[in-house]
Amino acid sequence: MKKFICSTVLAFLVITNYAQVDRSKAPEAGPAPKITLGKYESFTLKNGLKVIVVENHKLPKVSYSLVVDADPTLEGNKAGYVSMFGEMLGRGTKTRTKIQIDEEADLIGATLNPNAGGIYAGCLKKYNEKLLELMSDIILNPSFPQEEFDKVVKRTRDGLETVKTDVGAIAANLTATTVYGKNHPYGDVETDSTVSNITLQDLKDYYAKNFMPNVSYIAIVGDITKAEAQPLMEKYFGGWVKGTPAKVKLTNPTPPANPEIIMNDRAGSKQTTLRFVYPVQNTVGGEDYLKVRLLNTILGGGATGRLFMTLREKHGYTYGAYSSISADENVGQFTASADVRTEVTDSAIYQFISEFNKISTGGVTVPELQSAKNELTGSFAIGLEDPQTVARFAINIDMYKLPKDYYENYLTNLNAVTIEDVNAAAVKYVLPFNYHIIVVGDRAAIEKKILKYDTDKKITFLDPFGYPAPELKAVPEGVTAQTVMDNYIAAVGGKDAISKIKDATATGKVSAMFGQMEYKQINKYPNKQYISFTIPSMGSQEIIFNGTAGKSAGLGGDYAYDEKMVKDANADAMFAYELDLTTAGMQATLLGIDLVEGKDAYKIEFIYPSGKKSYSWYSTKNNLKIRTLTIEETNGEQSEQIFVYSDYKDAGGVLYPYYVKTPNGDLVIEKIDVNTNVSDDAFKIK
Repeated sequence: MKKFICSTVLAFLVITNYAQVDRSKAPEAGPAPKITLGKYESFTLKNGLKVIVVENHKLPKVSYSLVVDADPTLEGNKAGYVSMFGEMLGRGTKTRTKIQIDEEADLIGATLNPNAGGIYAGCLKKYNEKLLELMSDIILNPSFPQEEFDKVVKRTRDGLETVKTDVGAIAANLTATTVYGKNHPYGDVETDSTVSNITLQDLKDYYAKNFMPNVSYIAIVGDITKAEAQPLMEKYFGGWVKGTPAKVKLTNPTPPANPEIIMNDRAGSKQTTLRFVYPVQNTVGGEDYLKVRLLNTILGGGATGRLFMTLREKHGYTYGAYSSISADENVGQFTASADVRTEVTDSAIYQFISEFNKISTGGVTVPELQSAKNELTGSFAIGLEDPQTVARFAINIDMYKLPKDYYENYLTNLNAVTIEDVNAAAVKYVLPFNYHIIVVGDRAAIEKKILKYDTDKKITFLDPFGYPAPELKAVPEGVTAQTVMDNYIAAVGGKDAISKIKDATATGKVSAMFGQMEYKQINKYPNKQYISFTIPSMGSQEIIFNGTAGKSAGLGGDYAYDEKMVKDANADAMFAYELDLTTAGMQATLLGIDLVEGKDAYKIEFIYPSGKKSYSWYSTKNNLKIRTLTIEETNGEQSEQIFVYSDYKDAGGVLYPYYVKTPNGDLVIEKIDVNTNVSDDAFKIK
């Protein structure tokens, strides 16, 4: 009865209110909410370090955000050393090793996150001084130990292998080199070559030239007052010696005169990564800052933006399409992006361009503007609940020379932006003809279709790191996929030697980012295979194929092979499918001569029984296989697996690679035993 009465009253109120409101007109916006920033106080030490204290006594915790406002650094042929510096900070001081720092931080339950731009730290208030002791030691007394540097270099190189197959990272690299160029700090891209040029002294020099108190800020948030904080800052950071920081004079890039396409070829890819990019002049707190935020919210700031509604909701080309117009004191960037199905790449490009034209020539509507204001007002208000946001705002006011009441008047100023303001911003910032189109996708499938969107009808092809991609060279007369495979078989020992091997067991270790794994692989003629990865104290992942069925089980989850996987596993379990493509059920096509790590290699495309594609590279010098790339698809998600082979050694009369760079880390084979009469029980599927 109570529910019925409430429902009846609610219905009455709805009917009554509907009769009193004119629904043909959009409701007028109310006044902007009054904003009261959290209480904060500030002071400056004699060495120039600016300190901001934001009190929050709800919990007995304190956090510190130290920000070094250094000019961007042009790393050039040593690109990567600034990020490596960030990794090295906190890996040792003049009085503590990395292990000691970690142990002391763990003992008090503290968070310590050093980075290239400073450090974030936090703990319970009762351990406040111990935290500051650790934090100041890291910032004032870094030692940059050689052994830690060697680890960082290795991890960086391992990460670069991942970049080669990560379409998001590839698109980011192409964007950086295309928009900013090689002579701008924002255009720096790490490569194997640049990392090889980095020395430990480069990191030490970066610290000496940039880490100074007079260009730094510390935001303190938590259960602390200015009166408590000031003597602590004097004690732990007062001895930080100020200096003259390195200054950089930048020549900022401009948008291209006409549309141009920059592409990285991902052969066989079932989706295309698209980015429309160009530089913009837009600064935090600048004249157009709020206008641009509203404009971008309408164009592609989220799931209600025009790009999302057109490319996903209307056409179903993608899971999401978005845009951003970044603000930067040097140079910002316009970006509009989506990952689309390969077959609709050209149509998706057309829709992006269409939306750019619509908003730059036709402007926005009043309902769109009001909706954007509501969205930004809500997110701003929610953000103020976080004391860290208040601290960041306080730093921004000083760093960007904003009015003291900038954030208190933020919503008032946002609400005052007119539709004429946003339309003028659309004309200025959304350029319908001056953009680079970054494309990461299957060249063979889309090049001819998208060529019309490039002004000079000549697409620029780049490698994953933004350098010119070498075109495949023609092979000498008489060289075919079969002759390349035959030469490879001969190079590793020949058909007769391979035929004498009935089983082979390899053991080794994989150096992964999270630690070392034990590796074991067993192959038995004609097509049985067992592989295991074991993480000490955690468990194993086993992959088993018995010739007719397969299963993967363990830490990564359990699943049985379907029909397609069984057919493909039959080929992979052979000692060398190059010996007999018919039995393997594979097709091979010689594509040409490619450049791999500066050396020529024959590139062959293999198509598995399931239709899955794989590419193998064979050295033109010694005929050995040096690299493979396989395109995998799981639950509709596509990924690329790259393996790099080297250090070939003899085992039972056949050469095997004893060093393999894998997606999981570097595999070092310790030994290979052949013809040990491996039992079929090793391939039993439970």
